[in-house]
Amino acid sequence: PLRPIQAVNVGLGGTGSEYGAIRFARDVLSHKPDLVFIEFSCNDCPSCDADCDDTGKRERQIYLESMIRQCMETEKVPSIVYMHVPVPYDDEAMRLYRMGCAWKQEVLDHYGIGTVDAMADFMHEFDSRRKKHPCLTLEEFYRQYYEQYENGDFNVHPYASGYLFFAHSVINALCKMPEKYFSPFQMKEELYCKEHQHEVRERYCYISAASERISYEGDWALY
Repeated sequence: PLRPIQAVNVGLGGTGSEYGAIRFARDVLSHKPDLVFIEFSCNDCPSCDADCDDTGKRERQIYLESMIRQCMETEKVPSIVYMHVPVPYDDEAMRLYRMGCAWKQEVLDHYGIGTVDAMADFMHEFDSRRKKHPCLTLEEFYRQYYEQYENGDFNVHPYASGYLFFAHSVINALCKMPEKYFSPFQMKEELYCKEHQHEVRERYCYISAASERISYEGDWALY
C-alpha cells in the first residue's frame, strides 16, 4: 500500500481495438508498464446483426490477441487485466454488447488473462438497490452514473461517479483474487496464427499525425 504508483492513461475515446493494436507499442509498451488495463467494451461492440458474422468476430479477436502477443514478446512482460464496463443501451444493444464481450472472453480465457466485469458488478448493484426500492427502474439507476439526453439516450461516458464505480470494481477484484491477475502467464500458441498470421504477428508502423508525410484537407480531429 505504500509503494508509489505511476498511472499512465493512453486511452482515446471513439477508437476501437484496431487502432489500439496499431498504437500499442508506441503508446503503451514504451512506458515499460508492470500492469496493463485494456478496455474496448463500447467501441468494439457490434452495432447490428450484420456486424456479427465470422469476419466481425474474428477481427475483434485478432486485434485483442495482437495486443496480448505484443505484451508477451517484450523483455519486461506486464500483467494484463481486461475490463468489461457498463454501456447504457436498450435490450437489443445490450444483447450485441454481451456478444462482443463473449468474443473477447474466448481470447482472454486462452491466455489465462483475468477479467474485471464491471458490467456484472453494475447490474448486481442495481439488483441490490431494487430490493430496498422495488420501484427503482434501470433507467433511473443509470441516471445516477450517466448523462441522459433529451431524446432518452445515454452518454456512453459516465459521470465521475461512474468512473469511481469502475475503480471500486477493479480494486475489489484485484484484492479478492490477486493471483488471478498478477500470476505470470506462459507463452502460448496463437489462436489465429495459421489463418491470420499477418494480422497477429504484425509489427505495426505508426506515423504521427504531425508527420510531414501526411497532408490534410478540411476539418480533422487529430489524436
